[in-house]
Amino acid sequence: MNLRPATREDLKTVITWIGDEAACRTWAGPVVRFPLNPKDLAHDIEFESTNSHSLVEDEGLIAFGQLIRKSQKRLHMARFIVAPGKRASGVGRQWSRELIALAWKNGCEILSLNVYRDNIAAQSLYTSTGFKEAVEKSTPELCHMIIHRQR
Repeated sequence: MNLRPATREDLKTVITWIGDEAACRTWAGPVVRFPLNPKDLAHDIEFESTNSHSLVEDEGLIAFGQLIRKSQKRLHMARFIVAPGKRASGVGRQWSRELIALAWKNGCEILSLNVYRDNIAAQSLYTSTGFKEAVEKSTPELCHMIIHRQR
């Protein structure tokens, strides 16, 4: 598996992984318009090759995610998704670790993310890779999670 900057072609594949409006909202929050198309999706997620990343295998794209700069020391992990055929296989955990390592490599001190409270599988994944809930920034609907760089 290789980590590389995402391309607009990758967005076309990601769109095929999201079957309905509820899945779109779980993945991207309320800002992304459904039904999805590559042009609107790129706009809605503020796609740039510097903030969007892909995990690929020989057969192609298997995961997509973003690291969005929020401050000099903080990046925000967003739109984290694994190909349907690769879910529950450990790819998500590996993908999370890859993005965390990339964040630290890019000088990040704090990495944050938001996850809907009803997305128990995602919360469990993030907790297993070191994220903890920042209760003061969470809401009844969203769990705000952070991880600090270890020195």
